[in-house]
Amino acid sequence: MHIDKIDLSRSMYDDAKAAGVTFSEHLQQYAQKKEKLSAEALTNGLDAFAQQLAVRGLRLSGSQAALVEDFYRTNDNKVLFPEVINKAVRAGMDDNSLLAGTKDLIATRTGIDGSVYQSAAVDIANSTAKLARVAESAEFPVVTIKFKDKPIKLHKTGYQIQQSYETARRMSINYFITVMKQLGRNIETEKVALLVNTLINGDGNSNPISNVASENTVLKYRDVIQLKYAAKKFSLSFMISDETQAIEYECLPEFTSKNGPNMPPAPKVAPAVPAKKIIALDQKAAIEEIFEKGGSLIEYDKVIEKQLENAVISEVVGYSIMFRDASKMLMLAS
Repeated sequence: MHIDKIDLSRSMYDDAKAAGVTFSEHLQQYAQKKEKLSAEALTNGLDAFAQQLAVRGLRLSGSQAALVEDFYRTNDNKVLFPEVINKAVRAGMDDNSLLAGTKDLIATRTGIDGSVYQSAAVDIANSTAKLARVAESAEFPVVTIKFKDKPIKLHKTGYQIQQSYETARRMSINYFITVMKQLGRNIETEKVALLVNTLINGDGNSNPISNVASENTVLKYRDVIQLKYAAKKFSLSFMISDETQAIEYECLPEFTSKNGPNMPPAPKVAPAVPAKKIIALDQKAAIEEIFEKGGSLIEYDKVIEKQLENAVISEVVGYSIMFRDASKMLMLAS
């Protein structure tokens, strides 16, 4: 299988950031433009980035995996290393588990330049569509769409690496990638905590979540049904809670019985949800994620220049309430 080697440069990261894409996406476009994308390799699941790793003999897994040091043997190899880190961190963030992730919870994502975002608010609560004959010239209900009073502030979440190049150089890349994946999982947990805080307290525009109170001190089937029907115009089909409430839910007789009622899926665990509470939301309408454009999670300049120590892995995000009634929080009695 023939693969053309592409001359790589640090400036490709700048170009990718300017275009609002990842390095891999930019490299894919560049390889296609230069007609250096192997169709045979593509059919074997290798995109442009994987092809450039392969043609340089840089294996990311298995007994023949490269060392971190191998990524500094040539200038081209150096350029590939930050994207290896990016992909590992992103894979950790996207890892499916019992824990809820932001992809489970957001309706849409918006990329911006800068650290604040002017989000829109939609008021349909006081409007009810009605059928009427055309000849009657009936007025349609009004839906108001306007900018919110206060902009959405973005927050940076991540880690500063305390590891010198000399410490990392003899480390196998598959071990290094495993560490980066775990950092990604931790960053995702912090993002979910920020999202949960936004749901509960609002995004700064007087739109905190509304509560569904229960007289029960422990979760009952009736509580689940009340929560399910708490927002009639939205489908509250996805739930999150702390681990204790998730376990209580799965131990409900109605949930465990094969002949019982058709129960909603059990809550996914989000440690940031307060005790004795369950949040239900419409995934298609509750939350907008705002992120800072630019596909790199790592300070690529430092990584390319062997300055691993004090390099920062981070993502800049914020969350906006789209429809307040698209989420409700069950509150059990103390």
